Amino acid sequence: PSRLTFGLPRALNLYENAPFWITFLRDCGFGVVLSDSSSTPLFEAGVGSVMSDNVCFPAKLVHGHILNLIGKGVERIFFPQVVYEHQSDDRAGNSYNCPVVTGYPDVIKSALDPADRNGVPVDSPAVSFRDEGLLKRQLAAFVRPLGVGSRQAARAVDHALEMAREKKRLLRDRATEVLARAERDDRLVIVLAGRPYHADPLI
Repeated sequence: PSRLTFGLPRALNLYENAPFWITFLRDCGFGVVLSDSSSTPLFEAGVGSVMSDNVCFPAKLVHGHILNLIGKGVERIFFPQVVYEHQSDDRAGNSYNCPVVTGYPDVIKSALDPADRNGVPVDSPAVSFRDEGLLKRQLAAFVRPLGVGSRQAARAVDHALEMAREKKRLLRDRATEVLARAERDDRLVIVLAGRPYHADPLI
């Protein structure tokens, strides 16, 4: 039996980092529930609470995912404020997240207020993937009041990082296969660059 069940919205940076967060939370003894895949009805369910018309569509979509999780009966929603992402290339100047992505948990708390309206708190610890030592301290501080010791939290972070690396390895292997097949068949290859959550089928 889990200590409690967290809901994770299948949106923004959680779309890419789900393998990390699911592994970390489960290793700490929590249950994890994902929101449903994005759909037009899911989007429309939350669009009435969007506070700015000019915010990007992926951010607007978050509202529907949060309502979807509340409907699933989760005890808490986990939506961290990730300031720095993983540095995917040593030559990159930084790995600073889009401010909308970083700050959207606060928007959700203000617009939907799940804690007061539905009794479902939104946990949004500030974390950085740029420094693993700092990441361990930040997450240990988050789970300590929930009954998880520092050693268990550190082991959970190590395992979660391993799972995130494995996911990226699988994606790279798949991309290599696609490129090799295209070269073999003399087919044109188009590289579509964007944020990982742009791969959400609805987006």
